[in-house]
Amino acid sequence: QETSSLDINGNANDTTETENENENTQVKTADVLSLDSIRSTLIRQEETIIFAIIERAQYRCNSRVYKKDGFPNLGLPIG
Repeated sequence: QETSSLDINGNANDTTETENENENTQVKTADVLSLDSIRSTLIRQEETIIFAIIERAQYRCNSRVYKKDGFPNLGLPIG
């Protein structure tokens, strides 16, 4: 269904129900910046960081791996 209205300058605006529904479903800035929204975002970020740290902790730290010529015989034929 199409409706007509006048804007502040007296110009006609034709809008449809779908346009009105889209405006109603858009997230408001006040909702995004609410304390509950910020809190849940921070909790998700914290969980992501902790998960990444736990995943990284699976690999043992071995300083010899990071040193130049830490494995001098690597790549040489045996014998």
